[in-house]
Amino acid sequence: MKITVLTDNCVRCGTTLTAEHGFSLLLETNGRTILFDTGQSGRFLDNAQIIGAPIEAVDTVVLSHGHYDHTGGLAALSGYLSDYTKTQPDFFFHPAALCRRKRIRNNKVLINDPGEILNGYSTAHPTEGTLQISDGLWLLSGIESKVAFEKRREGDEIEQNSVWVPDRVPDDAALVWEGPQGLVIIAGCAHAGICSTIEAAIAATGEERIADLIGGLHLVSASKSRIHASREYLEGCRLREIHPCHCTGFEATIAFSKTLPVKDCRVGWTVNFET
Repeated sequence: MKITVLTDNCVRCGTTLTAEHGFSLLLETNGRTILFDTGQSGRFLDNAQIIGAPIEAVDTVVLSHGHYDHTGGLAALSGYLSDYTKTQPDFFFHPAALCRRKRIRNNKVLINDPGEILNGYSTAHPTEGTLQISDGLWLLSGIESKVAFEKRREGDEIEQNSVWVPDRVPDDAALVWEGPQGLVIIAGCAHAGICSTIEAAIAATGEERIADLIGGLHLVSASKSRIHASREYLEGCRLREIHPCHCTGFEATIAFSKTLPVKDCRVGWTVNFET
């Protein structure tokens, strides 16, 4: 399986690739080409072209949740698909990813509505629970927070049943690939908590070895005690590698690097896993 990061908060110097606050990566496995999240703009398409990633071959799109920095590129993707491909990819996401989200920034009300685009596709598949979308690849949709210190933090607002309520991100999802060296867990933001995400991955697959943990771990504003508790949990997982990025946060990344096999991960990073 090959993974290429198309969008992240960081990018290496000396390239024409660009970064933004968001996340998107491309998976190539078993003849499938899977886009995981779209960042907050069409920048992932530009980066894919520079890298030479086969974005035109995408047959599946998976959304980790409905926040703007993971679905904001859907409009650009929709335009690209209509211009350059003749088939519609399958879209997989939790039903709550269709809901409108509201956030207030600089006294401005900003609305994100991924459902406006996704509802236009006959190949959209709202999914709850565990779904195998390819050989050895699972979608965990609607991950629950089950680890005690990972209490969900209320963020902005989500519209459910025509009422705006605090957004606890009920649509949190992740991808899990099972390889010969263990699980590769891919998180968009891990709003349920990265330890709870790992628990869900082990429960779904029965595999306890973890080869890699990739993506946003949503510890950017976490307390020192939660970062410490998360690190202790991850130490017990005996990870072969961990690639934290996006919303993980500087303090958590530094703390993890003291005892965990932290590796660099940013726009343009690519890795091949043995199948």
